[in-house]
Amino acid sequence: MDNRWQYAQGNHPAYCTCIQCVNSGRANKSHGSRPSLSDVLERWRKRSFDPHFILGLPPNASQNLIVEAHRRWILVYHPDKHNNHPLANELTKHLNAARDELLGEDRRGSRSQRKQQRKQEEAQQRERDTERRRQAEERAQREREAEELAREAARIREEDQRRGIDEAEQLIREAARKHEEDREQEAKQSKRDEEAQRERARQNDQRRQDEKWRQRAHKAKQRIQERAGRRSARKVAKRQRREEERQQRANQEEQRRRQEEARRQSVRESDRLTRDAEHRRQHSRPSVQPVRHIRPKGSLVWSLLAIALATLIATHLVLTVEAPDTVDNIMNNWARLFDQALARK
Repeated sequence: MDNRWQYAQGNHPAYCTCIQCVNSGRANKSHGSRPSLSDVLERWRKRSFDPHFILGLPPNASQNLIVEAHRRWILVYHPDKHNNHPLANELTKHLNAARDELLGEDRRGSRSQRKQQRKQEEAQQRERDTERRRQAEERAQREREAEELAREAARIREEDQRRGIDEAEQLIREAARKHEEDREQEAKQSKRDEEAQRERARQNDQRRQDEKWRQRAHKAKQRIQERAGRRSARKVAKRQRREEERQQRANQEEQRRRQEEARRQSVRESDRLTRDAEHRRQHSRPSVQPVRHIRPKGSLVWSLLAIALATLIATHLVLTVEAPDTVDNIMNNWARLFDQALARK
């Protein structure tokens, strides 16, 4: 990480933050000496705990640069490197808060909520510090009283050892009992503070978990809606395909019906022509010869030719509709039969 920007801004002391110097715990002479933890905290407080100022980053720093800067400064101010100093704990907390604030909405709340929460925590911390100072003052007062009682007991013991032995011992026991009560009270208060801190951490974890589950539920709802839209589109397409197939089948049925009707019409026409030819043959006028009824030559042939012609027309109509590929062969066969009939005549 390039430190020239942060040194130019003056937000961090000009000392080396490389891994070797941080792990060794000593400053390089060419980079200057490290300031005290209180000086660093005072600098941060003057800048209203600006996250960019705390991490020593430009305003347009990327996420990778933020993570790297946080890792380096954590190594510098970690409580393990300062014998668990309270200021080191507070500096570490501010570093973590600055990192969470810069990494985005998925790791923290909005900046205004973060500032509000920080103000509330600072107010609670001030109240706890006030309470601790009050308890410390009371404890010091009780210790002074106990010391005064002990000195008074010693004086009484020196003045009248025989008469004041029991009373001095009683006073000493009373002072020891008060001191033990003070220690117990301090241990209980410390335990209550630790429990409150754990409860706040648990609530923060619960809020982050709830936010994560809400985001997951929103994404799942979006996926379900997209899947339902695709399913509806498939149903519409399938319904359209079925409608097209039904229309195609109806068209095919209509075409077959028309072909059958044409075939029946051609058959009826052929039958009608045949009946008409037979009727003309049976009811034709007799020959002019009064004695011998001689059938005109070729009348049977012409009847057969008329029947053949009608059949040819009907067959041509049927085959033109049903099997157009065989029309030429049939026409050739009928022409051959017609030539044979003419030859016999």
